[in-house]
Amino acid sequence: MSYPRVPVSVEGLTALRARYPAAVADVVDELAVSRGLRAAPSSDPRHVFDTPDGWRLIVSLDRLPDGRVGTHLSVSIREDAVTHIHARYRSGDAMADAVLRAWRFIAQSTQTPELMFVTDGGIPHWFLERGN
Repeated sequence: MSYPRVPVSVEGLTALRARYPAAVADVVDELAVSRGLRAAPSSDPRHVFDTPDGWRLIVSLDRLPDGRVGTHLSVSIREDAVTHIHARYRSGDAMADAVLRAWRFIAQSTQTPELMFVTDGGIPHWFLERGN
């Protein structure tokens, strides 16, 4: 099942912060997404956060196949910002630090999600279990 891509809509971090509670209001069952029974959060504007620095964060409250529930964060570089991002951040670690700083501001959190995996296409996915 294919869903349309959410158009780019860059907002300031304060505006993104105001929208954040809606992104984590409902639990997304990852098994339902993988089985095509539910749209992925990346196709729903309330989960998509385009930052002024060029990041596209996808944030949702997910139930993993193992039953754990928590915040799922993935990030990509928007096409309009690839050159800027690569010139500004010389390493993957520096990029990850910048992404997590942006997420912490938007989420109003001091915590650090755990890096779960990076896709073949280079998209990192982090998870912060609820209650941690």
